[in-house]
Amino acid sequence: MCAASLKVELEQVTGLSQIETFAPSPYCRFYVEDGSLDVPALLNALPDADSTLLGWRFVRGG
Repeated sequence: MCAASLKVELEQVTGLSQIETFAPSPYCRFYVEDGSLDVPALLNALPDADSTLLGWRFVRGG
């Protein structure tokens, strides 16, 4: 999935804001408004999650 498509998908998720993608590198930054949101599970639930997450890694910010 390209960075633009991933951004569009994440913009549909309640609780995420300030979504930025950085093509061509597999890097996306967003803020999670609800600390209980399971972000890895959320990303795995996206359409074509296997290919979506290929090359991407979840890093918790401070």
